[in-house]
Amino acid sequence: MRSSNSNTGFVVYQDEEFGLAHDVAQDLGRPSRRLTTGDTLSALISQKATKAVVPFESDRNGYNTDALSTLLDFKDCVIKEERTNEDQYLLATPSFSINEIAQASFPGSNPAKGAFGALPVGSAAQQFYRNRVNIVYASTDAFERCTSTIDELRANGIDVRRLPEGTSAYREVLDLARRDLDPDRKVKTQVTEKGHAMISDTTAANFAKPLIGVLLPRGVAAGLTGGFNPNTGAANGSEFNSDYVVLEDGLADENKIISRFLVLERKPAPKKGGTSKPPKFTTEREKIISKLDSITAPYARILLKVDTRGEKTGDIADITDPLVAGGIKFRPIYLHERPETLPAILEIEVDMMLGATPQAKKAIGTAFERAFAKPRNHDPVLMAAYGSSSTSFSGIVMPTPQKTPWGLYAFLGVFALAMFGAIGFGVFKALSAVGLL
Repeated sequence: MRSSNSNTGFVVYQDEEFGLAHDVAQDLGRPSRRLTTGDTLSALISQKATKAVVPFESDRNGYNTDALSTLLDFKDCVIKEERTNEDQYLLATPSFSINEIAQASFPGSNPAKGAFGALPVGSAAQQFYRNRVNIVYASTDAFERCTSTIDELRANGIDVRRLPEGTSAYREVLDLARRDLDPDRKVKTQVTEKGHAMISDTTAANFAKPLIGVLLPRGVAAGLTGGFNPNTGAANGSEFNSDYVVLEDGLADENKIISRFLVLERKPAPKKGGTSKPPKFTTEREKIISKLDSITAPYARILLKVDTRGEKTGDIADITDPLVAGGIKFRPIYLHERPETLPAILEIEVDMMLGATPQAKKAIGTAFERAFAKPRNHDPVLMAAYGSSSTSFSGIVMPTPQKTPWGLYAFLGVFALAMFGAIGFGVFKALSAVGLL
């Protein structure tokens, strides 16, 4: 089957099923999930996929050092770009549980129009089913992001239960709800000119059954149909997928869940028989400045790996001091997974909207020269240099002013005057003693 996306190649990604990375991969091609960064990159290298999407940083867990450490071992992959995605948490309940209650209210008919998908936000139907929830399941991430919501649920007498680490909340709650369905309920489908209707023979006891809910990322609940429109309470261009009905949205304590991902491709094979040769650069300064000059995005992002531990390893301050002096924004990401060398990946950002000024280029060029200089033995690796549409840094980093040592100059001036005075006084006394004055 061909993907509906214009890019029909498989794009492997590492993330929760239908999570934020899934949306990134879907925008690039046909998503295909993997469990680890190693599995994801192996699929790319073995040509089972055209691109790979791996986690870089999330607002709660920070940098994904496991993924970055794995990237160092896959030298046939190149980082092409960075993608940012946003999400929120919502309360959902399995749609077939709602249909059982609805059909118990009106036996022989199907009044639960809209039960498949998002109920209108703030509607009486949404509130009716919201009040039926007596157990809510949540992942560890949801527990940490939705503390106010969980406190409210418990205050209202709702049992909130934590799912085991690594459990798919999406699938686990569907399984739990299926076990609670009435085994004697009979359901059939009728198709008319107006569409199809589910008709059931059921008991009135099902009308009073409680519902179980789950806290899901919005992207997971809408993952089968696309992006979510918070103004209408439905997925863009379609309803939510038929597994869940959304009962409440915007439940994370912060306004947004933000994650960054790296998009990788296979390193291109060297061309054979070509006559044109790439320009030769004699220094690392020239190489990185050439890369900066080719970036047209508002921001340039550089990932430079240097070792900080080991025999003869130089001080990382040799590299970072020029960046600080030039007002260049950067963060060191330490890979504790490699204790022998303790690599630091410097995430360096240049504001291209203000122009890569000569001062900025000089600072970055000096940092690279020092990283690659012998015999510091930093074992440097330029992992990536790419453009980005947004900044990943908050606040403003100002250049370190090069202070003029006026105090030292004043002291030396006073000292010089005193010395000249003493010498002059000595000469005067000597001349007076011999009668010349």
